[in-house]
Amino acid sequence: MLHNEPLDRIVSVEVMFDNARGISGEDPEHIQWVKEFAIPRLKELTGIDTDLIRNEKDDYLTEFFKKRGTKTKYPERIGKYQGFLLGGFCRMNSIGKMTPMRRYWRQFRRNYVSYVGIALDEPERLARLKSNSVSLLAKYGYTERMAFDLCAKYDLLSPNYINSSRGGCWFCPNNKVHGFCELRRKHPELWEELRKLSGVKNTISQNFCYDKTFAQMEKLMNWNEKQLSIIFD
Repeated sequence: MLHNEPLDRIVSVEVMFDNARGISGEDPEHIQWVKEFAIPRLKELTGIDTDLIRNEKDDYLTEFFKKRGTKTKYPERIGKYQGFLLGGFCRMNSIGKMTPMRRYWRQFRRNYVSYVGIALDEPERLARLKSNSVSLLAKYGYTERMAFDLCAKYDLLSPNYINSSRGGCWFCPNNKVHGFCELRRKHPELWEELRKLSGVKNTISQNFCYDKTFAQMEKLMNWNEKQLSIIFD
């Protein structure tokens, strides 16, 4: 659009928590914004429709209840559920994003170039780019801050960034305490989904967020909210 780069299709991937019940894994305000505003806005700017895709087979729950097979170095884990995804090693990026993307591109059966949103000041992510992927942000010298400002200029800034410096799935183990507090306050029904999972037996680990169980995380959240209440009262 700005530099006349060739563009044939726009693709957005929605990570799912539970396909059967239609529960998205995306932040509720963000995915609503994507569907109701961002996609029409991109159509207005580019004239191209956006394909919103997902992994129709696997979601967060299928990964949670996946049983560990016999091919493991840890015999004590055989037959147990995977449980909560590990912080720093979340498989939903592969399962929820990359798998449906690979399936999507496979339908064209020809060479393609994929534009990805990695900024100039993200060298580690840029180093992992595949040969058929290009970062236009890096190509034209845009840092993360500059990309943020560019999105704001074209009215394409997700509501995620109003009160947070990060986006991501609402169940992400890399979330901070205040992020989980916001989730519980704004979407108690989603927090209840995680509470139910915390009671599942026969899981490899009970850890919910790195070395903290769900109950331990809730204690931190309660303390955090109590402290804020004292400050503002």
